Amino acid sequence: MTAGLAFGGALPASTAASAAGYELVEVAPGSVYSVVGPLLEAGGVVYFQGTSPSSPGGSWLFAFDPATGAVGPVGTTSSLGQVSGLRTDGAMLYFLSPAGGRNAIHVYDPVADAVAQYDWPADDAFPDELAILGADVYVVMQGDGLLHSVPRADPASAPGIAPTATTPLPKCADGTTDPASAAGDLHSAGGYVYYVQSCADILSDQLFRRAGPSAAEAVAFPASPPAATYAAAYGVLEHGGRTYFAAGAISGTQHLYSFVSGDLAQPTSDLGGLNPGRPTVFRGAVTWFMQDGAERRLYRSDDGLTATPIGTSAGTDLEGELGLAAWGDVLLFNGFPVVSPSDPIGTRTNYLYDAADAAIARIGPAGAIVPPFVTSTGDAYVTAFAALGADADSQHLYRLVRHVLPDTGFDPAGAAIAAAFLVLGAGLVWTARRRPRLTPRG
Repeated sequence: MTAGLAFGGALPASTAASAAGYELVEVAPGSVYSVVGPLLEAGGVVYFQGTSPSSPGGSWLFAFDPATGAVGPVGTTSSLGQVSGLRTDGAMLYFLSPAGGRNAIHVYDPVADAVAQYDWPADDAFPDELAILGADVYVVMQGDGLLHSVPRADPASAPGIAPTATTPLPKCADGTTDPASAAGDLHSAGGYVYYVQSCADILSDQLFRRAGPSAAEAVAFPASPPAATYAAAYGVLEHGGRTYFAAGAISGTQHLYSFVSGDLAQPTSDLGGLNPGRPTVFRGAVTWFMQDGAERRLYRSDDGLTATPIGTSAGTDLEGELGLAAWGDVLLFNGFPVVSPSDPIGTRTNYLYDAADAAIARIGPAGAIVPPFVTSTGDAYVTAFAALGADADSQHLYRLVRHVLPDTGFDPAGAAIAAAFLVLGAGLVWTARRRPRLTPRG
């Protein structure tokens, strides 16, 4: 049997049964910082809104350089507190700060390490309401509640540029009613800036979009259903020529819809409900959570017309997910183990969904205030309480590391091949034993 055993032992182990483990590696554990705003990347450096050791209640511009592992406030912007609405066009960083007396747009150039405020009127922009589309930066002014825009500029030219109100002003879905509130939930998707404003004709928020400072329209579709069906829209995402959004004025009635991005005359596709979360693109398809009885189920849509369940929160402690981020075949997100108004926001934790086994698992301690983030180089970062939960006052960055463990599973195909060679080896030994022995002639 020696030949068969030796050959069988040389067969490669199956990779199909390999298991993956995940580890959180704390970034700059000896540094004093706390992440309080979403992560973004410019020039290979990760930026975020963070607290300052000298004033923990505020928020400043912080930077993390993966090349050096250093985390700290951006010194050039150290006088600009209450940073909000941090965005980037890939080169410059734009954000709001009231440090100059009014909540105004500031621009920071990481290459030149320079910052400046735009020329600003005697009015404040709403905090956190900032979006970038094409050559323009958009904010919402508190005085008139309208979108205002400035052209993207560097710190050298921004001080001479003042914001301008966008025109024309769009009508509500009925084509005649004017919006009755300030714009809100400002963000860009595809080739538009999306936002909501209250409209009396549907007794709720209506979704609007702008293709530029002088092009606006209500996102309305042919009846039926009535326009009120699409009230209180959120989570707008563009993918594959279709725009996805969730809507429904009353909790328990929200569905996820999609439509052809460039043609509002076409009807929407209803991808189902109830209470869908904000979607993301994962493994080439739009993916989101949706309520199904007492659990949250994960769905995907490849075409914007139909939805397929691919996972469930059953068997986990997940009750409500928040921001989603795709990391290869793993979907990262933060969420709540318990959804309760009495629980502090620090009870948010990180989770992952692994497409290999369609399972949701919790990773790390509590304190996941901001969504996970994946850099252009493929590194994934989450936030959690410092020292892996030992310090509940500071939320640090953690890099997510995936370890592929040796295969210990059973490979039926490999076992069958090995068994065949074992049989062959046994046959050879049996044949050798049955051969007649020759008696030497003497």
